Amino acid sequence: MKNRLLIFLLFFFLILLSFTLSIFAPYHNWDMIGYIAASKAFETSDVKLLHDYTFSQLKTTVSDSEYIALTTGNQYRKIISANPAAFEEQLVFYQIRPIYTSSIYLLSKVGLKIGFATHLISGISIGISLLLVYFLTIRFLSVPFALTIPLFLLLFRIPNLARYSSPDGLAFLAVITSIYLLITQRIFLLLFLLPLLLGIRTDLILFTIPLMVYIFLFYKYSRLWPVLSLIFSLIVYFFIAFFWKNPGWTTIFYFTFVEILPYPLSAPPELTINQYAIALVNGFKNHVINESFLVYLIGIIYSFFVVRDDIRKNIMRTICNPWLAIIVICSIYLTLHFFAFPIPEERFYSGYYFLCVFSFYALLNEKLELSRLTDSIRCCEQ
Repeated sequence: MKNRLLIFLLFFFLILLSFTLSIFAPYHNWDMIGYIAASKAFETSDVKLLHDYTFSQLKTTVSDSEYIALTTGNQYRKIISANPAAFEEQLVFYQIRPIYTSSIYLLSKVGLKIGFATHLISGISIGISLLLVYFLTIRFLSVPFALTIPLFLLLFRIPNLARYSSPDGLAFLAVITSIYLLITQRIFLLLFLLPLLLGIRTDLILFTIPLMVYIFLFYKYSRLWPVLSLIFSLIVYFFIAFFWKNPGWTTIFYFTFVEILPYPLSAPPELTINQYAIALVNGFKNHVINESFLVYLIGIIYSFFVVRDDIRKNIMRTICNPWLAIIVICSIYLTLHFFAFPIPEERFYSGYYFLCVFSFYALLNEKLELSRLTDSIRCCEQ
């Protein structure tokens, strides 16, 4: 009972920490500007009005020194803050996250400052995510394992996601909700939800499609629904791309890794193989020295050893284990996302690292429980 209380208090502390970071110590980064504008764009398409509104709201949200850094920190920022035409060409990078931007807009309509809303959403999302992790922890992990989960949440800096004016916190909530629905066997609700997740981040399709494939292969009673979910996902994905005029992977990649351009649409860049290779090598170097990645890698290796004997005995039964599936699906996402965008920022990967480690613990917990049960049966037989 004392251990259960301690687990609850540890998670309560992390939830409180996440809200504190979100409200009192947010990251006032460049993304805030784009998301303020993309949210206000639901109301008006007048570029001059959007430009004036965005920077006036920014000035009331950040400190004077932060405002100067965000508007005059480099030549690119000077152009965007002074030129509405250049500012307009940046909006497409942010409008392709309509669930996040519409949430900001709705919070601004109920009286919150729109700049504050950009990171409050992250705080709320991480708070709910940690609550779901708590429910999974007390249900599927024994006390010794459960007591270490808050430490891994801190190690992977999950509460830190609450500080960002970006959809990363909301994306983590979407993924942990999907896993919660999968583990608790709410498959139809999960399949209904998966296409909607693409409105948070379109790159979540790298997570949702492998999950749909897993459900299709191992939940035979509902094979029609994964197919329908996949079709609807593709509709949502291409609707977002066409409606908000997604500039395409090569432009986004060039903009992110090669050169930040004030006019990426009217003068689209050409990405070369050499530029892609350099970004990939730099990304790899950053990953191999990252402690979160190394902990994830250790978890993957140990997971293989945990299920190795089971694979030899019955490979299909082992593969269909949902905890193992989560490790595989998250690893597929991490691999594909790295090759598409080898960005070194942990906020794109930390949630998936954590979920792989959690799933490893769940696999190990199952193995130990089965071993104890087998030993008990043998003792009874003797």
